[in-house]
Amino acid sequence: MSYEFLNLLAGSRSRLLREWIDATPCEPRIAWYPSCGNDFRDIVYLSSAFARSNPPSEPEPSPPDLFIHTDYHSSVTGRVDFRPGADLYVGRGSRLTIIEHEELDRLRLPPVSRRSATFPDDARDLGSAHFMKVSFVTPDFGTITAPLLFISAENAAFCETLLLRHRPLISHVVQVRYGHGFGFAYCGPAWLLNVLSRLRTEVLVSDGHHTNQSEERLRDLFLEMPDLQGACSAAGLRSVRTLPSVRWSSHGDVQWLLTPYRNSTVQPEAQANSSA
Repeated sequence: MSYEFLNLLAGSRSRLLREWIDATPCEPRIAWYPSCGNDFRDIVYLSSAFARSNPPSEPEPSPPDLFIHTDYHSSVTGRVDFRPGADLYVGRGSRLTIIEHEELDRLRLPPVSRRSATFPDDARDLGSAHFMKVSFVTPDFGTITAPLLFISAENAAFCETLLLRHRPLISHVVQVRYGHGFGFAYCGPAWLLNVLSRLRTEVLVSDGHHTNQSEERLRDLFLEMPDLQGACSAAGLRSVRTLPSVRWSSHGDVQWLLTPYRNSTVQPEAQANSSA
């Protein structure tokens, strides 16, 4: 399923993404960061290097092979410099640099709805998609290289239109500072809980706000996108690691929550640490 989804994104003009797909022998494990803003720290915090330095309380699934970031607002998407050699982040001894980049065919997405986004008229880059290879140099975990897809899309519509239709393996979902309330999203991220099983998600990384919801706003969202509806239940989630708020979100301590849907091989390093 991941190959079908990624080949759709690659479209007719891709070289780099198609080369990456062809070189990946197993179904790619994908981390999805909805409402990413200008945050790329998931690339570090979901790496094997971070896991070795911060062992979980029990074995955790393997890290992702690919990262997908989605955000619809032009104040985010319009500020990213995609040129090879450009820095996506510099600070505190760390530097995230684009090694290679290509712009993909524009995705066909429905117009952004006021039932899912606060400022739909600001989705001026809707459907633009970029694939890149990045290098994240850090003082604590060395250099981490990763493939990254940056897509201008509203989260709920992206999920219903593409993820639920093609069912790639979204092994990790990152919910950190999801832009509800005074941000760009109309309702909170609680609807994500309804799609974890269908996306085969094994780990939910959350700043503690994954159950935030307004019944009225969720009802509005589900009227527009019925495939997302459900009980928004967090039952079965189990924390295996906590990162203090100040180290990532400043919006609450970030937890790695195992879901009941995991069935992949755990990291050898995690297994060794858990039995030490």
